[in-house]
Amino acid sequence: MSTAPEPLLPSDVRKDVFRKVAGTAIENSHAAIKQVWVALFAGGTFQLIRSFDLLLGCIRGYDTTYPGLKVCEISFLADKTNYWLCLLLFPLYGVYILSFYRYYVGNIRIFDMRYIEVGRFVALLAEKIDSHAGKAATSAPDDRARLFADAAANKDQLYEKFFEYNEQQNRFRDSMLLMIKTLVIVGLTVEINSPTIFVSIYVFLLAFDLAWMTWSRLRQQWRDCSALQNASVHWTNTCRWLAGNPFFVQIYFERLGLDAAIGHEPDIDTLRRRLTEIFPSRAIKTWTWINAISLLMLVVIILLLFQWPSLSGNMLPPEALIALAEIVMLWNCVQDLYSTWGFYNPSFTSAHDVLLSRDR
Repeated sequence: MSTAPEPLLPSDVRKDVFRKVAGTAIENSHAAIKQVWVALFAGGTFQLIRSFDLLLGCIRGYDTTYPGLKVCEISFLADKTNYWLCLLLFPLYGVYILSFYRYYVGNIRIFDMRYIEVGRFVALLAEKIDSHAGKAATSAPDDRARLFADAAANKDQLYEKFFEYNEQQNRFRDSMLLMIKTLVIVGLTVEINSPTIFVSIYVFLLAFDLAWMTWSRLRQQWRDCSALQNASVHWTNTCRWLAGNPFFVQIYFERLGLDAAIGHEPDIDTLRRRLTEIFPSRAIKTWTWINAISLLMLVVIILLLFQWPSLSGNMLPPEALIALAEIVMLWNCVQDLYSTWGFYNPSFTSAHDVLLSRDR
C-alpha cells in the first residue's frame, strides 16, 4: 500500500530550512580545521618548553657550582665560552610568542569571520527583515501582501549574494595554506636555539604569508571593490581602506546604515578607518607592507651571514647581525600588533556611537 506523499511546505519555509542547514554546514566545515590547528600549536608549545629547558641547562653549565652537568646540547653555545651569548637567544622566544599570537589569533579571527560571522550576520538580518515586515503589516493591513513579498525578495537577494560570496571561498586551498603556515611556525620552536636557522625559517614564513596575501589581493580586490562601488554613494571612499573580498564590509555598512551616517561626520576618514579596522580585508592591507619591509631587511641580513661573510665580517660580526635580525623580527611583530590591534581585539564603540547618532 503506497502512502500519499507529504505535502510540500510553503516556499518561504523551505527556503528558511535550507538556509539554516547550509549555514550550519558552513560553520562546521571550519570547526574541523580549527581542531587540527589547535593540535599543531599544542605540539609547538611542548617543543618550545623543551627548547627553553635546553637553554636553561646551558646557562647553568657556565656556573662552576653545578658540577657534573652534561655538555651543552645547543650547538650555537656548545663551542663558545661567552656567557653573554645566551642573551642572544632570549629575544627569539619573544619573537615566537608574539608570532604565535599574531598567526593564531589573527587567523582564527579571519576564518571565524569568513565562515561563521558572515553567515550569522546574514541570518540575523533576514530574521529582522521578517520582523520588520510583520510590524509594518500590523499598522498597514492593506499592504500586508506587498510588505511580505518585498521582505521575501529582500531576503532572497541577501542570501543570493551570501551564497555567491561563500562559493568564492576555496576551503581546500585555505586549509592547505593554513596547515603549511602553521607547520612553519611550529618549526620555529624546533630551531629556536639556532639563531641563523630561526631567522631563515622566519624569512620563509614572511615570504609565504606575503605571497598568499598579495595573490589574494590581486585576485579579488579591484574586481570586488569596483563591482560594489555602485551600491552606495559613499562606498568608493570606504573601499579604498580594504583588500580582498569586502562583501561582509558592504552589507555591514549598508544594512546598518553606517556608510550613509558617516557622510555627515566632520572627520570622515578617521571614522572610516576605525569602523573598518575590525575586518580582515583592512588588516591584510596593513600586514602586506609591514611584512614586505621586514622581509627585505631580513633577506639582506641573511645574505650577509651566508653569502657575503667576508664583507659583513669587516663591518659586523655574526653575533651583531643576529642581534640586528632579532630587532627586525621584533619590530615586525610589534608593528603588526600595534597597527591592526583593532582587528585582533575588535572594538564596536565607534560603530555603536554612529548608530546612536542617527537616532538623535
